Amino acid sequence: MFRGVHMLMGADEGAAWKDGEPRESRMVFIGRDLPKDPLLQGLEQCVADVDAFNWEEHAADR
Repeated sequence: MFRGVHMLMGADEGAAWKDGEPRESRMVFIGRDLPKDPLLQGLEQCVADVDAFNWEEHAADR
């Protein structure tokens, strides 16, 4: 779980997924007049291409 209020940010692991439970994540933005397009553009830049990622190179990171 990641949360931010003004300039303060925090993160927790949250509960583990149960067997058979769909593994999905959600992002919720709460605020007034949030600029949708810049938020979406910023999120789209964070999408990883798992097919292009070199898993062997980063095996020690896991």
